[in-house]
Amino acid sequence: MNEIPFKIGSSLKWISGISNETTCKDILISILTTENLLECPEETVHRHYALVESWREVSKVLSANSLILKIWNAWGEEQENVSFTVKKVKNSKREDHEQVN
Repeated sequence: MNEIPFKIGSSLKWISGISNETTCKDILISILTTENLLECPEETVHRHYALVESWREVSKVLSANSLILKIWNAWGEEQENVSFTVKKVKNSKREDHEQVN
């Protein structure tokens, strides 16, 4: 069974049952639902939250449709130096303005 660690806040959550078809969006929905933090429709979760991949001093926002197991396996022996963190996406001023109108 595939199990990958994810950070949310100060907590580390190990997610199991990850398949070759599991996307970053699936992981976001799972973690946010478990933590009672999902405050938007599942279809738009990727507009409000992102999964950030970090390796040593380098970080990258992962696309919602990226296959997480493929990414994890690609790290091979470097997996111990890789982390995935759930981050809230900040709205731009333009989006805030549009929401006010």
